[in-house]
Amino acid sequence: MNSLAKKSNNDTIISAIAHRFDEIDINTLSHEQIEKLSKLLLVDKMKEELSNEIRKVKIDGDMISELKETWLQQYDSINTRRMYEKNLLDFLTWLNQKNLNIIEVNAFIAQKYLLKMKEKKYSNINTVLLKINSISSFYTSLVKWDIVEKNPFHKCKLPKKLIETKRRSQIPTDKQLDKIERFALDAINATGRGCQNKRIAGIYSYIIIRFLRLTGERVGILNTLVIDLLNNEYHGESKGKKVSGMLPNEIASMIIKYDLDKINPFKGFNSVNFSKWWYRLMKSPDYINELERPFSIHSLRHAYSINYYKSTNDIFGLALPRKRGHEVKRIIRYYA
Repeated sequence: MNSLAKKSNNDTIISAIAHRFDEIDINTLSHEQIEKLSKLLLVDKMKEELSNEIRKVKIDGDMISELKETWLQQYDSINTRRMYEKNLLDFLTWLNQKNLNIIEVNAFIAQKYLLKMKEKKYSNINTVLLKINSISSFYTSLVKWDIVEKNPFHKCKLPKKLIETKRRSQIPTDKQLDKIERFALDAINATGRGCQNKRIAGIYSYIIIRFLRLTGERVGILNTLVIDLLNNEYHGESKGKKVSGMLPNEIASMIIKYDLDKINPFKGFNSVNFSKWWYRLMKSPDYINELERPFSIHSLRHAYSINYYKSTNDIFGLALPRKRGHEVKRIIRYYA
């Protein structure tokens, strides 16, 4: 091999490994040293590719189902589980059509799927974001479990989330909420054989509705809610954030009256139990005849925000008690 060919070969090798050895002065290495480093890099690359191939073989349909079920267990809400599962299954179907495995997905493929979602022209860009966030959550879990090294959706260029303005009809009035509470009170006062469970569900549901109406918290806080009756305070977590506030005297009195746990009053009736009770009520003929339209549990939070602003005329104060990181301008647009 002539000197020119040797130089060209050295340059190629140096170019291939320079990014891996920034701290080394490549020019001081001999040809033999460079060749040895290149072989080490080649072996490392082959190991990585072999590891990926082994993962592909291991991750079959049963394994994906197991991963999916484990991932969904972190969400308490039944509706969230259903929605996230559907979004992930849609993505897995698309991968199957492309003859791709979940560990083969990189940022480029993730971006292509995002573009496909946008091409469908969903009526609301927030729908696209929800679908992508669902899949991204799945990949975050895969990273934690050492199934993949990176979440490919973290580098996606996402469209900006739209701030929706809530229609007044979507938020229950005080009169409508009072009627919903009455259904819970009717359950508490139920008589006859076989009504014990109905009465217990009514007690928990009534106190929870009052708590959410008076504090504006999300229903998810029920799973971690801790009460301090001595100082009339409550603490918990909501969407991964710690929240706390003053416990309304009315709630403290009912916890004592109905002999609920003095520290974790809702440990026997968490957000999943309450959600089942709520949506069963929304579908009942008696409810439909009286209120005509259903409301989401989250609408209690919106009702709290509106009542807070009406009573204080303080939009800046509204941002503080919510403790959710929402900017004031976002709250104004949301309820405008």
